Amino acid sequence: MWYERFRLWAKEHLTITVPGVVLVFTAVYVLMLAVQAGTAGAAWVQAFGSIGAILAATFIASEGRRVERARERKKEAVICLALLYKVEEAKALLIWQSRTLARAFDEIPEISAADRAKAIQILEEQIRKLRAVSLESLPDPRLVNALSEIIDEFLDASLLADAPDLDDYICMRHNRDEGPFSENIYAVEERILLIRRFAGVA
Repeated sequence: MWYERFRLWAKEHLTITVPGVVLVFTAVYVLMLAVQAGTAGAAWVQAFGSIGAILAATFIASEGRRVERARERKKEAVICLALLYKVEEAKALLIWQSRTLARAFDEIPEISAADRAKAIQILEEQIRKLRAVSLESLPDPRLVNALSEIIDEFLDASLLADAPDLDDYICMRHNRDEGPFSENIYAVEERILLIRRFAGVA
């Protein structure tokens, strides 16, 4: 029914505030005084009505801006959370692939061409997913920089997986359990900290 639609519209667009309630009760009180005062009261009603209209217009405009800012912040938070989910997923795969290569090296010790090709395929797939994020949709230039730097780390890891001296690189690592991409992982985690702050995630 029409009253149900009006109730839903009012719930979405109208906000009950203390100043608004005070303004309504003040207007009702002045109207009651005017009715009792006769003609002179009517002039006062007109004067108060003009002032009330100005105040109401100012209040409505201010409230509209507040609601719009709240909606914009909510939209930005959703975008940041979506970005955070995507980069966290990519980081998890980077960690897994790095440790997989480290375990493969410990068993042979040599990284096979098949292991290299699989690692490169997984890294390039994550690069494509990260590049699919619309930079224009990100609410802050710092997020654009963070995402670009994360993509660079995945590119570096992909190049390292294809490097002829990958075996020697793993041998030189102080902590071989983390695999050849440990430095890339640390750099990605630093960028993710910034994204988490924007997303409001502790």
